Amino acid sequence: MYKFVIVLLAMCVISAPQGPAQAQTEEPAGRVLQLADAYQDGFLRMAAVSCFSVYSSSGFVFGDFLNGVIDGPTAINSLEQVALLHSVSYTAVAEIEQLTPESDKLGLEELGSIRGILERENALLSALLDLFSEGGVEEFELVKHELGLVEQALDDYTNPPAK
Repeated sequence: MYKFVIVLLAMCVISAPQGPAQAQTEEPAGRVLQLADAYQDGFLRMAAVSCFSVYSSSGFVFGDFLNGVIDGPTAINSLEQVALLHSVSYTAVAEIEQLTPESDKLGLEELGSIRGILERENALLSALLDLFSEGGVEEFELVKHELGLVEQALDDYTNPPAK
């Protein structure tokens, strides 16, 4: 992902004159690639944590609604921050996925998995909003269904099925 951009920067670093202290350290190209891997890994971890945060936060709001702690309008307001996190995460993952070279199969696979979870969570958030605004049995059943799909997607992500 970031490897492509950082490798371009590496070319500038490699061609830049080195001082005596820098010349004694490890090769700049290797360091840049290490940084690229760290940024990529860090981004993927943050995106995965966002997926779990959206799931758990929406679950708390859902539970409070079911237990009568909050009403529908309050539940909808409570989901605003969750929806914001979801939107930012989805947009970032989609943008990074577009910039990732096709040769980075592992990165694209990981991004696709995270994007898939976020898409499932989008359907869950939509179903929750329908439940909070309309409050019917049909909406409740849809939330349960979407919740099961998100749980399965998260479980598959953390414990991938054997190939």
